[in-house]
Amino acid sequence: LGIHVGSAVTRELVEKAAMVAGTSVPLLITGETGTGKELVAKLVHRLSDRRGGPFVPVNCATMRQLAESLLFGHRKGAFTGADRDHLGFFEQANGGTLFLDELGELPADALASLLRALQEGEIQPLGAKNRLSAGYRYQTRASEAVQLGGCRDPGDGRGQRLNLGGSHTCSATV
Repeated sequence: LGIHVGSAVTRELVEKAAMVAGTSVPLLITGETGTGKELVAKLVHRLSDRRGGPFVPVNCATMRQLAESLLFGHRKGAFTGADRDHLGFFEQANGGTLFLDELGELPADALASLLRALQEGEIQPLGAKNRLSAGYRYQTRASEAVQLGGCRDPGDGRGQRLNLGGSHTCSATV
């Protein structure tokens, strides 16, 4: 799997990853900088029934302009310069896993659209007449949880968490 399982802590983490990989609920991965959150997200993806689909990591901090187009895609003619259809990250992750890093860095309007898409399980590319069902699994990093509206109890059925050793953990806020 690409992870050396030499310590009891690492072994426990891999066991937890395997457990949540068997579910389709959103996943929040917590941990200090440099603890391997994206590596764990990839592990969960590879252990899940979505392993045959794409793993799409997205650094939201780089999406200052056209964030909604990058996330949800657009249709030809949706705005000036949209000379062809473009698949957004959600469509690219169809059948696989969408890993959103630095989620709190998204512009407020894009964040509102993202939250709606996560809640409804549907996206609407810019310029499209109809909404599309989004078949992906959503994973994100810990620091965004507070910015998305606070923590929920992991037993509420709305998400799972994996803690990589940080002092603050909370469940997915979808």
